[in-house]
Amino acid sequence: LKLFECKTGISPAMAPSEEKAAAEHSPVVAELQKLDDKYFEFREAMSGELLKTRRSFLEKKEALMRKRQDLLMQAEEDEDMDANVAAHAKTLGTPGLPGFWLQVLQKSPDVDEEGAVAIYDYDEMVLDY
Repeated sequence: LKLFECKTGISPAMAPSEEKAAAEHSPVVAELQKLDDKYFEFREAMSGELLKTRRSFLEKKEALMRKRQDLLMQAEEDEDMDANVAAHAKTLGTPGLPGFWLQVLQKSPDVDEEGAVAIYDYDEMVLDY
């Protein structure tokens, strides 16, 4: 405790008002307070910059995601396509990429007709959506 009192000028048995007065006169405490103020200013500035950066990247991400969604929602126009097939393609969940999930799962090594995971005829219509 003597070392603490010697270095800080604060005695553990001091009253709060005495402690404050001693702290105000200690050069180490005064310097620490200055550093603490600078640290909090730095933290505030850093938080502001991080927020700006995050907003900027979120705006760019949203633009990419909108473009992606627009591509997926556009049905392919094919001159040879039957009118009924073209109309059906527009009703799909992702008209720009019909049958995507069905194809992915059919080509997956984890899916086969004899295994625990299989795609049956009645699954295809749902997965084709």
